[in-house]
Amino acid sequence: MDQGLGVTLTSIEQGYTTAERTARAYGAPLWSGEWGWFGDPDDFRSRFDRFLERQNTDLLGSAIWVWKKACGDPQNDPAATTSGGGVVLYTCPDGKPLPSPAFETTALSQAYPRSAPGRLKSLRSSVTTRDLRLSGSGAGTLDVWVPGPGRPQATGSGLSGIRLAQQPGGWRFTAHTSGQYTLHVV
Repeated sequence: MDQGLGVTLTSIEQGYTTAERTARAYGAPLWSGEWGWFGDPDDFRSRFDRFLERQNTDLLGSAIWVWKKACGDPQNDPAATTSGGGVVLYTCPDGKPLPSPAFETTALSQAYPRSAPGRLKSLRSSVTTRDLRLSGSGAGTLDVWVPGPGRPQATGSGLSGIRLAQQPGGWRFTAHTSGQYTLHVV
């Protein structure tokens, strides 16, 4: 709603605090869906980073909205020459791809756990360097995305059956856990 009004009614931090309070009151888990663009493109990188930093600190998951908006979408300016508000950008009406600033040194390009067994206890992931640190407790498969072309170095404890597989755009780290575990990837 803030974007449509052109003013900030609540900060990212206030929004998280309110959502966490409400989830606790209902005894429900908190998961953030449909977050994204945050208005002015000149300022959105810092907002993406603040949002994801808070998400990591609070050990929450989320889904970014929207991957790709069509030219002519009613939420876009009808006279726009580029798609707007999405992560994937392109020119209108011909659909030529444009570079997306969302993946250029924002927290969207950080390493992250795709899934983690049991309960995560801590999570830190750098926006500017490939440096992920996490700890947790539980039995199952830990699955972590690590961006970048170079083979990452991983150390940890409580991990077995470690696999590292190169994927388009980065690497997928998987390992089995049982009990307490830690992982540090650079």
